[in-house]
Amino acid sequence: MKTNASFSKEKIKAMASDGMTVSAMASELNVNEDELAAFYASCYKEDKSSFPIRLLVTKTWLAEKLISEPIDRIARESGCSPTLIKNLIGTYGLEKKQSLSKQLTPEVLYTLYVEDRLSDREIARKYNCSYEYLRKLRKRYHISYDQRRDPFHDISIEYFHKLHVGYGFKLNQIAKLLGCTQYQARQLRQKFANADHPLADEIKEQVRDYSFIDLIDKLLDAVEPAVLYELLKDHTLAQAAEMYGVIPPAEPGVETFSSDWLAIMLRKMQVPQIIKTYHLGKTFVRDMMKENRLTRVPVLDRLDENVVRTLFIDNHWDDKQIAEALSTSVSSVVLFRSQKGIKRSHRQKLLARLDAERFVHLYMEEGLTLPQIAELFDAPASTVSSLKKKYAALEPAIAAHRSRGVTPEKLAFLKKQLKFENMSKA
Repeated sequence: MKTNASFSKEKIKAMASDGMTVSAMASELNVNEDELAAFYASCYKEDKSSFPIRLLVTKTWLAEKLISEPIDRIARESGCSPTLIKNLIGTYGLEKKQSLSKQLTPEVLYTLYVEDRLSDREIARKYNCSYEYLRKLRKRYHISYDQRRDPFHDISIEYFHKLHVGYGFKLNQIAKLLGCTQYQARQLRQKFANADHPLADEIKEQVRDYSFIDLIDKLLDAVEPAVLYELLKDHTLAQAAEMYGVIPPAEPGVETFSSDWLAIMLRKMQVPQIIKTYHLGKTFVRDMMKENRLTRVPVLDRLDENVVRTLFIDNHWDDKQIAEALSTSVSSVVLFRSQKGIKRSHRQKLLARLDAERFVHLYMEEGLTLPQIAELFDAPASTVSSLKKKYAALEPAIAAHRSRGVTPEKLAFLKKQLKFENMSKA
């Protein structure tokens, strides 16, 4: 692993002495983690005591590498011996796994995907790898969705009607769902339109409906077609989209895409935002508003002063974060703050937010390094270092303490805690 990036060896050494992992260093310096890892590995080769290997080969890092890489390659990347990697595997309590490509041979993947009909996501969970990697592996082995089933499957006229007339599936979308060509989907439509069945005329006379076109495309991208095919038999389009995170979770006690649902959404979002968030057709939303005499709620009337004040003043959210959380525009948040007198100058200073008690808790009890504390509070590292000196004068143990640092996952958890710390009073 080579790198053309330029890093300060002394700066990296100082961070290492403070117990920062290479991942945390990359985040602090805003640099590519792989390039910094290569640089750190070269430093480790020259000075093992100043650049501990455990800061590069963390448990999380090693566990991820073991999924797809052999021990020899991991050792080369980290600049150490295979024996040391094996020792760390034992120390961390990790399993020595075969590389994923050796586990998922073409024969194994064909059996799982084609014969057992497992989705990419199900196989990915089974083998603890990413969904994207599975798709690439299938492509490499020439294992496609078309190998899984008969193009027309067992679709009934009732189900075809639900998709084509009820939800407005276009023929190319039906073709993707069934794993057939668009010509075959057109033949299927013709067959049902000419059938001796009460639903035949509606299929024949169906006009193009744009209400859910975009939502259907999003679902077909997010969900394995075979899974979606089975799912829509017993669930609505909205329920399937909610299940896979294509649209936000359902409102309690209200059917998504009903008039009651739209009335709630209009109190939360602007019409363009509703259309964008839920991937709906403009006509669908506007017709429902007209039929049910629903009106837009002015942006500033939708915002709660107490919530905005808490987020901006107490939790130090910026206008963009507040706008995204409250489904509105940044300009609306800025105007609302101006009208309500919610000013940046009202925010607590770092000294008040990071008092001696909290500093001791984070630095000595939780084990965060000074750069990690600075990242947590979005403050300059020099300011946090000055606070350490200030508090050390009151508590000598602070001066003697050296934190080893926490994992990126732990730091992310603490960030989330701090971000929502005062929400109970909002």
